[in-house]
Amino acid sequence: MQLLKLTGLGLCLAATAAAQITTIGPFTGDHSESFETQPTNPPTVQCIANRVFNGTADLCAANGNSTMLITSSWSFMCVIFPHTGGRLFGSTGDPALFTFDADVNRFGGYFGTNAWAAGNPTNQTVTVQFFDRNGNSLGSQLANVTADCQYNWNGWASTTGIASILVTNSAFGGGFVNLDSLEVSVGGGGTVGTNYCTANANSTGQTGLLTGTGSASVALNNLTLEASRLPLNTFGLFLTSLTQGTIQNPGGSQGVLCLGGNIGRYTGPGQIKNSGAMGKFELLLNLTQIPSPTGFVSAMVGQTRSFQAWHRDSVGGSVTSNFTNGVAVLFN
Repeated sequence: MQLLKLTGLGLCLAATAAAQITTIGPFTGDHSESFETQPTNPPTVQCIANRVFNGTADLCAANGNSTMLITSSWSFMCVIFPHTGGRLFGSTGDPALFTFDADVNRFGGYFGTNAWAAGNPTNQTVTVQFFDRNGNSLGSQLANVTADCQYNWNGWASTTGIASILVTNSAFGGGFVNLDSLEVSVGGGGTVGTNYCTANANSTGQTGLLTGTGSASVALNNLTLEASRLPLNTFGLFLTSLTQGTIQNPGGSQGVLCLGGNIGRYTGPGQIKNSGAMGKFELLLNLTQIPSPTGFVSAMVGQTRSFQAWHRDSVGGSVTSNFTNGVAVLFN
């Protein structure tokens, strides 16, 4: 078995259910949604066909009307196009209601509108409301939306599981909020580290996902990394560094290397993994033996270390490689 070499790389809120909603930057979640698998309309519909987020959530008109729209572009006060791919979401009137099969703790994506006049002279706003499984409000936030048919990132994390999210424009009955390139993380918590650096899609059509579970405690020495959404039966390994980076297509890879500086590779006995029939692999780390180019080092309290998974892939029958997102862990 031969892996490709990394040659030459220098490697507000008032809440009624005791939740805290905080704004977060772009991340890679458990599920992505760019509306590429849903049929375009007109006609508009009450709920988006084929569901969203890999069939784990519904996206419907909050007031029950047939106003939900998937389109390749939309002209109103300006013309908006997809943020990525060939499709985007909008509503011709109702607020958009996401309802999740399982609670989520992070939600984000790119928001725009084609319904406000240039400069937004009437001071319209977009409100995002969060609810738990019993319908209790977890709080609300104003989204960053501008009146120029351009996209702005909006993302939030919650300390309490989110069951549904309502996105409402203050104009036009709550509709005309355009969404694309969405991400969501499932669960009420339990992951370790902060995801950063958006991965490129691999041959599955998805971006590889890296998550940390267990504990960031150096004393407990119980941190597991899991790489998922990978091609089946492919080899891979984990990388680590104290430095983050963004290097596109390193060494002929199809992916993004999210590490910089001195990069260590987990290549010891049992550390080169195979994704098997589930398209994922994991490794329980030994925090006293973290690889580096000059030998093993130990994790230190107060130190932030970043991790990434690197795996084989194929494009058009040619062997190449790809990467997951990065995860930064602050050890305590």
